[in-house]
Formats: sequence, C-alpha cells, structure tokens
Amino acid sequence: MKHLIAPIVVIVALIAFFVIIDRKEFTRHEDVQTVQRESPTSNRKPTVSVPETKPVTESKSTIESRHVEKKSIEIKSASPEEQPLEGKSDGSKSESDTAIAQPENKNAPMAIPVLTPEEAELSSQEAFRLFEERVAERNERLIEEEKWRHWGFDGNVALPGGVKLEMVLIPAGKFLRDDGRTVHLTKSYWLGKYEVTNEQWRAVMSGRCASQDGKDLSDPSYWKGARRPVEGVSWNDAMDFCKRLNELYADKLPRGYRIDLPTEAQWEYACRACMAMNYSYGDASDADKMNFDGTYPYGDGSKGVCREATVDVGSLGYKNAFGLYDMHGNVFEWCRDWYEPYGGDTTDPTGPATGSLRVRRGGSWFSSARDCCSASRNSFDPGHRNSFLGFRLALVPVQ
Repeated sequence: MKHLIAPIVVIVALIAFFVIIDRKEFTRHEDVQTVQRESPTSNRKPTVSVPETKPVTESKSTIESRHVEKKSIEIKSASPEEQPLEGKSDGSKSESDTAIAQPENKNAPMAIPVLTPEEAELSSQEAFRLFEERVAERNERLIEEEKWRHWGFDGNVALPGGVKLEMVLIPAGKFLRDDGRTVHLTKSYWLGKYEVTNEQWRAVMSGRCASQDGKDLSDPSYWKGARRPVEGVSWNDAMDFCKRLNELYADKLPRGYRIDLPTEAQWEYACRACMAMNYSYGDASDADKMNFDGTYPYGDGSKGVCREATVDVGSLGYKNAFGLYDMHGNVFEWCRDWYEPYGGDTTDPTGPATGSLRVRRGGSWFSSARDCCSASRNSFDPGHRNSFLGFRLALVPVQ
C-alpha cells in the first residue's frame, strides 16, 4: 500500500492545481465582461429612448402637413423589404400614421424617411420641407434600382410628329386606404408625368374621327392649347387612345407591359407618393399648387383663386415625391376600375368584374378642394364627357 501513496498524492495535487487555475480564469473572464459593460469605449451601441407619440384622433393632422407640430416621431424597427404605409386622406389618422417604420440600415433604399427628435423641433415649414425632400430622395433611389428591370426603357415615348410622352416609374409598395385596409401593389409600373395633353391626343388620334357613338375624336377639348390637358373625353375614348398606342408601339414597350389606364389603387398610391395626408404636399388645400375652385378650400387652407379653366400641364410648378404633376385638380382622371364601395382584394386590386360606372379621381378646375384629396372617390358613366374629365396614361404589367 505504501507504494500507492506517492502516486495518489501527485494526482490529488494536479487536480487541485487545475481547479485553482480554472477558477482564476473564470474570475478573470467575469472581470473582463464587467469592464466591457462599464467601459465608455465599448463597441456596443447605446439604446436611444425616443418619446412615444400618441395616435392622432383629430380630424386634421398636422405632424406631416405643411403646418407640422413640434413633436418627436416614434421609430419602429422594420425589415428592409417593407414598403411605405400611407394614411387616410380625409384628415383622420390611424395609429400607423404616427409611427414611421425605419429599417436598421439607414442607407437601405427601401428605408422609410423619418425625422429625428432634434429635426422635429425645427419650425413647422422647415420640418415638413426636410421630410418631403427625404421622401423624394427615397423614391428616386427606388426608381433607379427598378429601371434595370425594364430593358432600357426610360419612360419616353416618341409619338407621331415628334410629340413626346413622358412617363415616371412607380416602384412597388403599399398604402393605407381610406377604409383602414392596407393595399399592396407587388409590381412596379409607369405613370404619365403629366395628364394627356391636346397635342398628344391629336398626334395619336388625328386619323380616328369617330368614336363608338359617332363623336368626332380628332380634337375634343373645349380649351385647345397644345399643353392643356385633353378633356371632353369619355372612359371609352380614353381606352380607344390606349388601344391605338399599343398598336403603334407594340415592339417598343418593355416586354410584358401594355399601355392602359391605371387601376384606382395604382392611381392613389402614385398620388400619395408616400405622404400620409389629404394631399401629397400637406393637409391643407393650396391654390398655388393645384388648379381647383379656390373659393372652396379644405383643411386649414385659405381661399384662393378660381381659374375657371384648365391650365397647361405642369405650369403650376408643383410635383409630388414621385415626380408627377397635377395629380390634384386640373381635370378628373379616368381609372380602369368599375366603381363599387371598397371591398374585395387588397393585393393588386383591379375592382369588380362588372358595373355601370367607372372610377374617376383627382378633382378638377371645377371641383372643391375636398374632391381633390388623394382619397376622394368619384365615378361617371363610361360614356360621359365634359370639360373637366381627362386622363393620365399608365404602362402596366400584362395580367
């Protein structure tokens, strides 16, 4: 037994040695973690606490209008794939309107612009101008990223006689409809930068002198200026114009796309341009930015001029964050859909299969400011014509 005592003593000593070493290493590791937690030079990013905003319940919001209140904006995390979520345009706001989602990567092209708490302390006009600029910059990045999908099509169509038709790429996205449901548009599309003008109409329709009901279609407008929007055209006439263009340019348009009227959802998403307000520029009507009956303002808008006529497209100088002119006022714009109360699909909706009235949107020179709101809905018989009815072209995916 005596010859076993020495090895046992050695083994016990070794075990005690390793236990002591392990305890010291564990203690050192804990000390390092404590230093890292307490060190001001740690790489861990600090958590910034931003005051939570309360849902807005009043009829006219001011946080995103040209009369922005000085208040902080809640920032919620969102995946980079998320699209902008828009609010109602009748002046009411949902909780999602006051919380603007922001991806962790601030430079991601899909990031939704926000104002920092410091920027929200700027004056009302400065804060809104900054927000509007960021929305426009974001949309420009989205458009540039999407253009490669369209085989070099730059949005310009050369009509007969050298007349140019300009279109703007609208990236896929989503918005909050007036009924509180989120509408998803999964494919990008193009929309006319301006309403179709008399000059463009004449270039395409000069050889088509009769419509389905026998009306002369060569020059239908009451106001004849080349850059005035064409009016006095029915939904059927507008569709005839689209058909004619598709025949002329079948081999020049992006593959899988056709010229058409926009759906109601495509029109409203493009009109809002990521701005959750009554208009794409704020909650208050402004006669300097849109052509309507200025004696009937809306929101906090002041009374303005009533021009009692159409004006040249783009002449008022205002374009929304997608780069579109005259989405509010000048002439009502026909949409593709049959009219019905909201319902049905909310992903790439196209409206009901049948109906008696076609949708018209945007208001006109003859309208009150309320009819020019982004969410305002109107309809007419597809054969109806008058001097405040026109349209805007879309280049959309073939269904």
